[in-house]
Amino acid sequence: TFSRSERLIRRKEFLDIYQLGEKQVGRGFICYVVRQEGQGRKFGVAVSRRVGGAVTRNRVKRFIREAYRTSRKHLIDQFQMVVVARPGSAMMTYHECREAIGQLFQRGERPAVSMDPVAHDRCDHGPDVPISSFLFAVCD
Repeated sequence: TFSRSERLIRRKEFLDIYQLGEKQVGRGFICYVVRQEGQGRKFGVAVSRRVGGAVTRNRVKRFIREAYRTSRKHLIDQFQMVVVARPGSAMMTYHECREAIGQLFQRGERPAVSMDPVAHDRCDHGPDVPISSFLFAVCD
């Protein structure tokens, strides 16, 4: 599990990330990421009824949370992320989910998006570095 301070809870937080975040589309998931200085790392999961019944949705959410939990030691602190399950994720095993989500974490072709306009001034990497460099601490 992860602490309450690391979770996205409010609807407005999710909507802000959907509107301002970089969208990465994968096989079974969509990942929205926003770099936000001073907010710490926050993570949210969205699984709609199109994915399946309650049991299936809960299983997919467990898989997403576990994939995040095992990857977060490699992630940096200053970002907010929402992982949205697509209907195809209902048929995936845990290992397939983990691989698909890991690929989303590693992608990033467009510049990082920040909700804070002065965040790029405080960042050593500048605004033109791909979001994957900000997600993984390998950019140091």
